[in-house]
Amino acid sequence: MESGKGGWYEDSSLMIVENHLSKIFSQPEGKQHKEGEFTSSNSSPAEYYIVKGRVLLKNIDVRWRMYSGLDWIKPSKNSYNSLNGRDGSVCLEFTLSGLNLQYDMYPDGEICVSKLSVSAQDFHLYDMSRDAPWKMVLGYYHSKDHPRESCAKAFNLDLEAVRPDPSTPLEDYRLHLEFLPMRLHLDQDQLNFLISFFGKDSFVDETRSPPNNSSESEMSGRNSRSFGSQTIVEEALLPFFQKCDVSPLVVCIDYIPRHFDPAALSRGNYTELLNLIAWKGIDLHLKHVCAVGVYGWSSICETVFGEWLEDISRNQVHKFLKGLAPIRSLFAVGSGTSKLVSLPVKSYRKDHKLLKGIQRGAMAFIRSITIEAVGLGVHLAAGAHDILLQTEYVLSSIPTSGSLSETSRRKSNVRCNQPEDAQQGIQQAYESLTDGLGRTASALLGTPLKAYQRGAGAGSALGTALRAAPAAAVAPVSASARAVHCALLGLRNSLDPEHKKESMEKYLGSS
Repeated sequence: MESGKGGWYEDSSLMIVENHLSKIFSQPEGKQHKEGEFTSSNSSPAEYYIVKGRVLLKNIDVRWRMYSGLDWIKPSKNSYNSLNGRDGSVCLEFTLSGLNLQYDMYPDGEICVSKLSVSAQDFHLYDMSRDAPWKMVLGYYHSKDHPRESCAKAFNLDLEAVRPDPSTPLEDYRLHLEFLPMRLHLDQDQLNFLISFFGKDSFVDETRSPPNNSSESEMSGRNSRSFGSQTIVEEALLPFFQKCDVSPLVVCIDYIPRHFDPAALSRGNYTELLNLIAWKGIDLHLKHVCAVGVYGWSSICETVFGEWLEDISRNQVHKFLKGLAPIRSLFAVGSGTSKLVSLPVKSYRKDHKLLKGIQRGAMAFIRSITIEAVGLGVHLAAGAHDILLQTEYVLSSIPTSGSLSETSRRKSNVRCNQPEDAQQGIQQAYESLTDGLGRTASALLGTPLKAYQRGAGAGSALGTALRAAPAAAVAPVSASARAVHCALLGLRNSLDPEHKKESMEKYLGSS
């Protein structure tokens, strides 16, 4: 029965009405499921108190752009003012869509003081840099193993403020967090950007004077502050969390390193080993964490991440081996091979049709082998095309893709302009071959002929053709590599629509 809506039947008799729909009263969060409102699966004592006041914000979209550099560069001796040091060409954008916020306040004298509930339909982190390797850095993880309900929120946060003793103004907090599965496409440059943007070392104030005496040094060592004649330990000023509850979370990680630092490894930084090779498709299951009696948000983060890292190091290290390209291919082929046995057995147990199960198992095995072979060909063709294209740029003195316009780079990038299916892949392959032969003909015939028509001599025109000959020889080979890439990419997208959707979101962003 809802709090405050009950009563006693005195002398009047009780009448039962069939097929009755009661009037919907204004209830705390989690009780109604009306359109536009959001609910929380975390039931708490605050739901049973009468709300004194409520702040409700619905369907808000938030965008936060983070630029590299510093807002204020420390002035040098010869400068008279500080300059804006942000670099607009390097930028990450964090977006929240469908953000809902509800803040409930409860009457004085109660144990529950307030409750903040925040949820978002989706959140993404995009790389908006000029030379971004791909667009989506962080987003929702689409997977058959983790289907998403239509009404599910990307994340839910419940923060409840309580007073253990209602007569005192001291408040404690109870935190609950839930996340949907997340997909992380991380480049080493993006990781370094996030570390530099959120790190404590981004701006160091060298003007701060050292302690004048030993008492001040001891005071700073204990992390304490002075208020008049009283000294208070900083921990007492931090928010105290009675309980922090973080639900289990699935994260699939791709990490592409760019450079390896042997000096950092020699200094004992063993995480540098992760920069030796690329990692793809690492599925990490972050366990449920429940922390009790923690001071401060930083301690909350340290506790949660510490529990996750300890669990990964003990139980999930083998998943990093699956992130290596050869191991991942062997695992996929092994999974397809196992279906040669498992599907016939399953089919026989279900309807006693062994032949049907054998056919399904053989098709699953052939499909897995084909997808892995085509995927390997896609990667080899993409690498060969990148090398040949850079060689062609050098030989023809054309500026590299870093100085080209964003439209030209996106057009030339096959991954950003992926074929939908095998037919479109063949069409793009034909266009690539035509473009490569056209570049060769233009370099060997078109440009020298135009020079000759403008009055240059035959020797000068012949010299122009000879200078363009190396680049003209590389152009059809580069176009052929791109054509193979397009054709194989279209075939893979036809065979594996789930991978195609993930790749499109990675390079173009979510629709």
